[in-house]
Amino acid sequence: MKRTAKFTLSPHCLILFKDLDLDQALLLKQAKLPADLWHSLPTSVTAAQYFDLWHAMEAQLGETLPLKLAQHLNIEAFDPAIFACLCSANLSAAMHRLSSYKPLIGPLTLDVHEDAQGLLLSLDCYGYDKPLPKSLGLCELAFFTQLARLATRTQVIPKTLYVTQLPDNMADFENYFGTSLTLSNQVAIRFHQADTQRPFMTENAAMWSFFENDLAQRLAELDASASMTQKVKALLMELLPSGQVSAEQVAAKLAISKRTLQRKLDGESANFQSLLSALRSDLARQYLRRSSMSLQEIAFLLGFSDANTFIRAFNQWNGVPPGHFRNQNEHSVGKDYSI
Repeated sequence: MKRTAKFTLSPHCLILFKDLDLDQALLLKQAKLPADLWHSLPTSVTAAQYFDLWHAMEAQLGETLPLKLAQHLNIEAFDPAIFACLCSANLSAAMHRLSSYKPLIGPLTLDVHEDAQGLLLSLDCYGYDKPLPKSLGLCELAFFTQLARLATRTQVIPKTLYVTQLPDNMADFENYFGTSLTLSNQVAIRFHQADTQRPFMTENAAMWSFFENDLAQRLAELDASASMTQKVKALLMELLPSGQVSAEQVAAKLAISKRTLQRKLDGESANFQSLLSALRSDLARQYLRRSSMSLQEIAFLLGFSDANTFIRAFNQWNGVPPGHFRNQNEHSVGKDYSI
């Protein structure tokens, strides 16, 4: 799945901010963004700025943010990538499309899995080492649910919902979703099989054709504008669990020689081994903060041969063993339940 370093804020977001009755000037101040940002839309923000903006929204609305977002979700506020998904035939097709276009919207990945039990959507974030906004996962789940209801004109009830932190006002959320929330190590939602194939009343093949070329071009521009450092980071993210993360293996995937890879990274004042270590360190901290995975499981995901090698590396990167780091940050770890 593609990843990028910057994300577009479109003018459509101002409609949503207005509907949510957010103080737009205060948002920028709290997120430490330029005071004239709203006059520069569309514009790009980094992953850190994206999440800082979420924190600012949360500071104003608290735990009511996800439910207010669902209440005011309408086509006028949709980004073109999301609007294009409404043109799909059903929820299954829409989510597969949205998975491809997530890099255009924000620093989140959407994994789509279908089986006899229905459609499972799993979310993850990248590019941010601080604790994520508590409301972010619930906002995404409310968005998927409301999108399904809006497109089908049916009161779709999710089969199961998973969040990394439970809200204090549980009853309000369970009343909205029509089902209970389950604490997990990942944000995810499963829809019943019948709902995934329920026809979208918003289906519009002609409109989809209009959007398709533009969205494909925007995705292509992500690749074209990416620096070699960004390309290497994105590729390492995919290759880490396989353990095939040598400079030679990455160069082969990029269809260039190892010497060319090193030369291009040198030109960007970067070093392959430093990029690999920094990425592993960043991911390790995220896994330790946000999941209850064992050290052996984390070592595997980071491409280490065993847990001891990972423990030594983490200690070298951060000055403390991973177990000690997890204990210091245990407040942000959700209990692990099977999805």
